[in-house]
Amino acid sequence: MIMSNKRTSAQVLAREQQRAALRQWGQGSWADRCEAISFHRQRFDLQEFTGRGEFGTKPLWYRVLWVAQLVVLFPVWFLYGWIRQGLDDAGVTKPPAKKGITPGVVSVVGSTQNPASTAVIDTVKRASRDLWIVFSNSRLAVLVMNDKDSPPQVIWQTDESADVRFHHAAVNSIEITWRDRNRVLFCPTIDEREVVTRFVKSTWNDQR
Repeated sequence: MIMSNKRTSAQVLAREQQRAALRQWGQGSWADRCEAISFHRQRFDLQEFTGRGEFGTKPLWYRVLWVAQLVVLFPVWFLYGWIRQGLDDAGVTKPPAKKGITPGVVSVVGSTQNPASTAVIDTVKRASRDLWIVFSNSRLAVLVMNDKDSPPQVIWQTDESADVRFHHAAVNSIEITWRDRNRVLFCPTIDEREVVTRFVKSTWNDQR
């Protein structure tokens, strides 16, 4: 138990040291107040993005099995849907609760006509799943820390055409938007979201 606690404390200390180093990198790069959060990418949500398929952790055999089940179970699903519709119309069933955004998801909305949002998909999916996000009130970058003695590797970052928004922090995301309504949402864990909240509160007057 003692060894486990020591290991956990060491991990927390190492993470906070990385956070401080990345915060300093952001301030030096953008000449602005910055913060950094760790982000373990689980999957992409591209349901509202045209031109790319979804990337996740599902292997090829899983997809083949899913298609086979779809063929076999289609009659059963059809009968269930018919019965469920009748129960819904009769007011017997309740609508399912809307799912929240899962930590580790990168949700992209728009199309490949926007090269910036497309670049998020094409670059981040090739990078390590253990990422860092450094942000200010106007800029955001996705980075990888390969070695504590080496500078961070920038995977992707915004330019002047993008806006960084924190008003969606309550639903567990940092949002990047463009004028053509393309947008990207990074969904951190609750602990890292608290870091975002503290940053927003501390820089509230800077945004006015």
